[in-house]
Amino acid sequence: MKASHLLFAVVMVASATSFAERAGNAWKNEVRSEGQGQYFIDQEGNKYCTHEGTRFAHSIQDGTLVVMDKETGKSAKYFSKVGFTKKGFVVSMKSETGDESLPLFIGESEQGTHYFNSLGDVQAGQLDDGFSFGEIANVKTKTYTLMCSKK
Repeated sequence: MKASHLLFAVVMVASATSFAERAGNAWKNEVRSEGQGQYFIDQEGNKYCTHEGTRFAHSIQDGTLVVMDKETGKSAKYFSKVGFTKKGFVVSMKSETGDESLPLFIGESEQGTHYFNSLGDVQAGQLDDGFSFGEIANVKTKTYTLMCSKK
């Protein structure tokens, strides 16, 4: 491939991305917090929701749940609502790109948010009592929103 062809291909890809953004095809990410929830912003400027007394912070990036350990600064992406579910308990599972120090599973229940490494022993994990979160995708505004609440 000639250098001129390669340059043309790079320009085409770059202009296609910016065209998609100009045309409104790029989705936005939002994080909202309610109750005793607070915001945490990492070094890259990503906004997370969290609260005092918890080790973890939640964000949504490119439509994917991201959880950060505030103590270490390490993070992992999670597949939403997969794996194991039972009435009143929904589990998200860490993707293979996540840091090993973060829990494999995050469970949502009426009681709060559970962080654990084994489906067989949820109680061995950590419970963030009263903290809940949920993801909303709005097709009209092309926005992924992560809603967090701490009672």
